[in-house]
Amino acid sequence: MGGDAAGTMPRCVLTIEREYSIVMNGTEFIRRVRRYARRFGLSWRFDPAVGKGSHGRLHVGGRFTMVPRKEIGKGLLAAMLKDLGVDKERF
Repeated sequence: MGGDAAGTMPRCVLTIEREYSIVMNGTEFIRRVRRYARRFGLSWRFDPAVGKGSHGRLHVGGRFTMVPRKEIGKGLLAAMLKDLGVDKERF
């Protein structure tokens, strides 16, 4: 094996890369979009009466998306930000 002169085991350096994703619930998403809209001077409103079950409609500027009250994964989060025209980097 490739040990050193003293006969010990070779050193192994293990690098672990993790993909960190934003996971949040619907309430946190609404809070962050509201902050985004205020920062960039966009109008916003949330209408909980539109939508089935625990979903509501969130409007930012002239665009909207449906927001669930459950946990939002990274794929749904990306789709909702795209629906609203929100830049992921600034969010």
